[in-house]
Amino acid sequence: MEPRQTDSFSYSLLTSVLKLNKFQPYTTTAISPTALLHILNFITTFRPKNIVEIGSGMSTVYIAKLLAVNEITARFYSIENDLKWINIIKNHLDEDSKVDFIHAELNEEMNFQGHKFKWFDTKVLDKNLNKNEIDLLIIDGPPGKIPYARAGAFIYFKEQIEEQSLFYFFDDTDRKKEKFIVESIGGEYKHFGSYSSGGKKQPYHVVPVSCYK
Repeated sequence: MEPRQTDSFSYSLLTSVLKLNKFQPYTTTAISPTALLHILNFITTFRPKNIVEIGSGMSTVYIAKLLAVNEITARFYSIENDLKWINIIKNHLDEDSKVDFIHAELNEEMNFQGHKFKWFDTKVLDKNLNKNEIDLLIIDGPPGKIPYARAGAFIYFKEQIEEQSLFYFFDDTDRKKEKFIVESIGGEYKHFGSYSSGGKKQPYHVVPVSCYK
């Protein structure tokens, strides 16, 4: 399938199975439906106990819905620097949704191979997370307008990624800078058009059927 056909198929499947109570604005900055379907396949199959999402959005709404509908017991943390955006996302969640939002400012200076940027306040993250308990990491922030900033996730979770104690999804690796990041960190990963995944090896393949031609 062509990328647009793939995303259209994935979105149709998502909306038919996980029926949301409110209309959800799906914009060009949102994670692709195919990447989201891949993430939901992973969660359904492997049932991670601790999920961390960097960058709140449509994925927050759908993951929360999946956890509730499939009765999956997991802590779901969503890290976001924009408090107003957090409140917008909260308004799109079901009342019984269980999401631990972590509001952290982008004030931590980091350097990735000579590229300087500001990432989330790690003191705030340290207070709210136990990095060694994280099973699944979803990287979809900070905003793409901050060059190389998403490398901060690989710096902060460096030990866990190197030890392959967690699995990660990295969105927007069809963009030059994000592609450079995932290619530079080392280790095995797979590229799926607009996103990549890697980390802890899994016994089963959960790639969406829409990814196959």
